[in-house]
Amino acid sequence: MSNAPATTTTNYTYNCTNEGSGGCTCAGHTISNGIKVSDSVYTFDTTAQDSDCTYKLEGTTPANLIDLDEGSALVDPKYATFQGAAPLKVTGAVGMSLNTILVMLSKDVCTTTVTTTSNYSLSAALGTVTSAVRYDSISGDAANDSNKILVTHSTNQGVGQYTAVVGTGMQESDCATAISSLALNRTASFAGFGGIVDDIGDGEIFNDPFSDGSSFAFAFEHGGKIWLGPNDNNTGVVRLDADGSNPTLVSLSILTAQAPGTFTGFGLNLLRPGTVASAGGTARRYTLTPGTDLSKFTNGTAKFYVTDCTSATNNIGTAVTTTTINDAGDYVEGDSGVAPDTGVPGGCNVRLYSQDGPATNRMDGVDSFVKARVGGQDYLMFGAHNEGGAGFNELYFTQDQDDLLNLSYCNISTITLGNEISLQTIYGDGTRLFIGFAASSNAPKLGYLTGLTNAASPCTGLTNQIISAPGNAANRLPTIGGSAGNGSTYIGIDTIVEFNDGTNRLYAANNGGVTYTATIPPILTTAWTNAFTDGTTMGGATTFSGTTQSIPSTNKLRPGEKGIPFMVPFTNSTPTTHLYMARNKTDNTAELWRCSSTCSTATNWNKILDTAETGNANNTDISMVTVSKNYLYVGFDNNTDGAEVYRSTNGDAFTKVGNSGFGGSAASRLKNKQILSNAQVLYNGKYYLYITIGCVSDFSDQGACDRNGTVGETNFAIKVFRQVD
Repeated sequence: MSNAPATTTTNYTYNCTNEGSGGCTCAGHTISNGIKVSDSVYTFDTTAQDSDCTYKLEGTTPANLIDLDEGSALVDPKYATFQGAAPLKVTGAVGMSLNTILVMLSKDVCTTTVTTTSNYSLSAALGTVTSAVRYDSISGDAANDSNKILVTHSTNQGVGQYTAVVGTGMQESDCATAISSLALNRTASFAGFGGIVDDIGDGEIFNDPFSDGSSFAFAFEHGGKIWLGPNDNNTGVVRLDADGSNPTLVSLSILTAQAPGTFTGFGLNLLRPGTVASAGGTARRYTLTPGTDLSKFTNGTAKFYVTDCTSATNNIGTAVTTTTINDAGDYVEGDSGVAPDTGVPGGCNVRLYSQDGPATNRMDGVDSFVKARVGGQDYLMFGAHNEGGAGFNELYFTQDQDDLLNLSYCNISTITLGNEISLQTIYGDGTRLFIGFAASSNAPKLGYLTGLTNAASPCTGLTNQIISAPGNAANRLPTIGGSAGNGSTYIGIDTIVEFNDGTNRLYAANNGGVTYTATIPPILTTAWTNAFTDGTTMGGATTFSGTTQSIPSTNKLRPGEKGIPFMVPFTNSTPTTHLYMARNKTDNTAELWRCSSTCSTATNWNKILDTAETGNANNTDISMVTVSKNYLYVGFDNNTDGAEVYRSTNGDAFTKVGNSGFGGSAASRLKNKQILSNAQVLYNGKYYLYITIGCVSDFSDQGACDRNGTVGETNFAIKVFRQVD
């Protein structure tokens, strides 16, 4: 932004938003002393803050707040909110030379703790910290630089993104008040002085972006920024500037009709392999992967299911309240109502969940997190998980884009049934919002709404009139639903998309195939028709051969676990617009199909690419199909060599991008097995494609995600890579 007006306090209003709540009083709050940190980050001094207050800083003279690149005035959102009296935290870092970093904090810091070199942890490639000084000792500007630290390290910076972490020993200027204990609040990333990450072959831009070992994160663009999350605890998300700078931990404040007050998370849900062992003849014990963090389940009432054991007698098909959850030994143990182990020990899948703690009642996880446009407005939407509850009652959303997401809700209980477990699919077409539920019986469910209203009110235009048949539910969609020929154990809606190929149609797809309707939105008399399913003859007399894979559970899923995870339009340079579809099969192969006209007809679809044609027989599922700039990108999971990415300008010929497993050392690349999500954003004339990568399919020793192969690995945190076009 133009720096002078951005630091001018009269261009803003500053106040609190929750007067009368707790001990919050809004009178007399002002800001002063605007200081530039960078061209996109500015700090202000405030009058004394109250921890009970939520404060709002709003640009009230947007014509004066000008974008440096485009010369345009500030647009919505023009405000940010934050909780008062927040603890000391890191606000950013920047490379000053090949071996120095300037670290910025939210408050002035104690000189004694600044000069203690053990208070800093840098990326290993930067060597050791050799010295650290408070920056005002160099600049002579105590008013502006007492909250900055110049850190010197032994090894020169190169091309790439680095991380600086300030230790918990850092203190405010009173030399008594400690920095925030949250790791992300003490962490900053910065581009090396030798250059920046421009493609996935340069290595990751972030390793463990939550700084808590989270192994999964959805990614998308919202408000010109990249959003990742939620973390494994379902309590926070990370927001990045489009160029990867200013990573910020964003917390949640959730309203619900199920319980009074607000909540900071969505509960806990974990799926891990387990091995059965006898526990003294009175209960059955399931030992999990070494290093599994069970501490989050040790408070309150946790429950678990067990499936897929070698001996069926070890399966527990209904939720069991546990009497023992041992984080040190990594096991869960059933109560006396569970018979002792009478079968041979064997590989099991143990699903733990808990609705206790800082969570909305009945929710124990988040299975989708997206940006969706409905009624002409963009929203952040959370698709919750309800393993052990009595059904879905609420849809959670917000239009906030600041450091505290205040989530509201609307009532959706009129369209849900008792067996809905997971809101896995959320798709907004700009006017309507379609929501797809997964379940294990008579599934799935598909509803839509035309608007959102806050707190307790039903969602505007909410209906489940999806098909003209008894029940009006998606379980009756041809071959898609459990009541219409789909016999899979778990069924959801993998993909929902609108596409106009001469006629605007709504498509829905899963392991049963693809079905469509030209009636949008669907009404009670809507008829849906199969476009194709397994065994159908496609274009060029090619058969839709083999079996499309079904989803393995009703948990949070990566794209490679879905049968038809993507249907994406792409316009090539001709220009011709095609609809591309990814198909994953039960034989661990995958295919990319496309059509351009009358996509409701099977003979208009042709296979463009499959795993065999990539030249790497170890490629399995398609886990990314997306468009960035003029490229169509396709990504494949690969548990042997690391995930691979290909791209095309015409949608016919594809070229590999980077290495197998992306960038970094050969050993590091082998750990990057599965693509979890991706997001694109246009910024300053460049297209940024962000990809989250990791491995979440099998954390057992020497399993698909084992990074050592001989002993149990405990670090399965995601990485974030970037391609700049």
